[in-house]
Amino acid sequence: MAISALGYACISASNVDKWERFACEVMGLQGRRSDDGALLLRFDQRDWRFRIEQGDDDDVTVLGWECFTEADFNDTLARLDVDARPDPQLARARGVRGLATFIDPAGFRGELFWGPTERTDQPFASPLGVAGFVTGDQGLGHIAVTTPHVDAFVDFYLKLGMKVSDYIDMQMGPNLLPLTFMYCNASGRVRS
Repeated sequence: MAISALGYACISASNVDKWERFACEVMGLQGRRSDDGALLLRFDQRDWRFRIEQGDDDDVTVLGWECFTEADFNDTLARLDVDARPDPQLARARGVRGLATFIDPAGFRGELFWGPTERTDQPFASPLGVAGFVTGDQGLGHIAVTTPHVDAFVDFYLKLGMKVSDYIDMQMGPNLLPLTFMYCNASGRVRS
């Protein structure tokens, strides 16, 4: 009945070849090119977790928010208080069963989805011999987003099932930067 994980991210890059060298030769991710030339990076049972597309911005362009089931997807989609557009064609291109696009209060493009492609036929094979990365129900783990619209941003994701774990005021030079930490699954509550 809520977002369950950060499932994938799409990134615009001015040099996709450099991304591929770094991701595969330094980090040990498994890479391949899609039919449209994007670099798809894999590091677990999923078909891909990062999609690197040729562009000028060198920035994250899309966050893919996963729902574990179709019922969770439909419930979460109904709670979106922004224009959300189901996109079956994009769902096929992303390798998921269902997908809707939206713009969040920070102006960030989100893709709510369910039913990602698992590659049980081809286990993850790192070019560096890395045995694997911890993902599972945690998805990609975490991401930091900055916005001048903090209250609207936090309220938006709380309505989609996320929870606040911490508030921290971090000193950044002469300025105090207030941070809000949110999570959408049990791994976000784990403290070390």
